Amino acid sequence: MEMLQINYDYLKKCKEEELDTNDSIALYLLYNKEFIDSEYWLATSWDKMQINGYIKVTGDTSEDIEFRQKFLDLLPIEVKQDSTIESWIDSWRNLWPTGVKSGGYYIKGNKEDLLTKMHKFLKKYKYSKEQVFEGTTKYLNERKVQGWTYTMCSEYFIEKNNTSKLASYCANIGVKEETKSINKMI
Repeated sequence: MEMLQINYDYLKKCKEEELDTNDSIALYLLYNKEFIDSEYWLATSWDKMQINGYIKVTGDTSEDIEFRQKFLDLLPIEVKQDSTIESWIDSWRNLWPTGVKSGGYYIKGNKEDLLTKMHKFLKKYKYSKEQVFEGTTKYLNERKVQGWTYTMCSEYFIEKNNTSKLASYCANIGVKEETKSINKMI
């Protein structure tokens, strides 16, 4: 049996919020899609967690629980990102055009490689999903204007040789670009 590892900061935040240990662990397991014995869930207080704004119960099973922002704010960044990438990687992948090649390679990568690279990227850089989408959209709009010439493959855009074009685009979100003429003669 695998040992449960729960982030200390998460438990500390739960204690500060007066969320008891059993409920804290049960929510953590549920959020990470770990098996939870139904008897254990009966022993926890769904009503209390719902009233206090941590979850919204929409049915009769553990699959019928929506996590509210109040609970999500308790999670460490790496837990939030790692457990949700799977839910949005297809949408991110679909930003990339299908059938387009650059340098002889399709620029839209396969899901498995993208998941691996995105997990690594988000652990290292700590950007939000929204920043990832905004940075990627900016890059793709720039490349589209150029007819996709010199467009990086999506896997390499995330990371190639320990550098990340995606990180550069995320870091420059909201930065006003300056264009200077290099043709100006003195």
